[in-house]
Amino acid sequence: MFNADPGRSRRMLYRRMGTTGLKVSVLSLGLKHNFNTPQEFKSCRELVLTAFNNGINYFDLAGNFGEPAGMTEELFGKIMQDDLMPYREEIIISTKVGGKSSSDAPMSEGGSRKLILSQVDKSLARLKVPYVDILFHENYDHDMNPEETALALAEVVKRGKALYIGLTNYTALEVRRMADLLKRLDVPFVGGQIRYSYLIRDPEDDGVIDTLYDFGGGTMAYQCLAQGLLTNKYISQDVPEVCRATKDFIPTLNKEDVTEELRGTLTKLNIVAAQRAQSIAQMSLAWVLKNQKIATVVIGVCKIPQLAENIGTLKKLGFTPDELRRLGDDVQIKGKKR
Repeated sequence: MFNADPGRSRRMLYRRMGTTGLKVSVLSLGLKHNFNTPQEFKSCRELVLTAFNNGINYFDLAGNFGEPAGMTEELFGKIMQDDLMPYREEIIISTKVGGKSSSDAPMSEGGSRKLILSQVDKSLARLKVPYVDILFHENYDHDMNPEETALALAEVVKRGKALYIGLTNYTALEVRRMADLLKRLDVPFVGGQIRYSYLIRDPEDDGVIDTLYDFGGGTMAYQCLAQGLLTNKYISQDVPEVCRATKDFIPTLNKEDVTEELRGTLTKLNIVAAQRAQSIAQMSLAWVLKNQKIATVVIGVCKIPQLAENIGTLKKLGFTPDELRRLGDDVQIKGKKR
């Protein structure tokens, strides 16, 4: 039987999701990678429980994660049932509906009422919980009336199957449209998920972080290490033929992406990070978190040492004016949605 470390919350920092009452750990565990098959259950369980023992209270999933789709929710559901159910009141679980799936069925993605209500029920059955804390709708559906999506999300909350609604991969304009509809329907809005890092600055140009905050929501940032680019692994070596970033629907990372210009930027980052007594990865996570409107960064790790390194980020989150000046804005990679 799992007994959580009583000192876990003292090892973590927490921020509110916008103006809501939810307090999330500034590092959250994303379960998209390495939580795919039943054979990975043992390592999945070790990572989840270690993360929880270090104060991580937020776990991010989606109905299309895993092989086959939904397996990730099943694995986490078993961990919840066997180990974490006594701590349910302090755990924040999120899942997603509407995102791209491997199915070629005509309504396998989007914002229809039928799809949303069906996917929610399937996710809850796999997770073995009566509700999720946050339900995200993924990708604004431009081919239908957004009121249908908003009404379906409102019904999910009304039925007690989700406590809050969020938006994933929405632009600032799309957030304004949907969040305004949700507000009119008295739906608790928690914020959104965006892809954001030192190298990927689309959200800054778009203004989506501020827009989410204007509607009372916080921001959850993912791919904050830019598919592994913001580590020291590619300073002196090429991207391997098969790498984690090529899986599922994440934009593929190719050898051509690691240019000499990028290597130069990574070398400079490595120097600044070393002077801060951090790795590039730790400094990159801290760089995202310096914006107080970002409530949490979603980390994806496959080994305990990686998790420990990410948690080590908390030892130094602040930046001096000189460090920020030296970091600058040298390279940006304009990316596609996952």
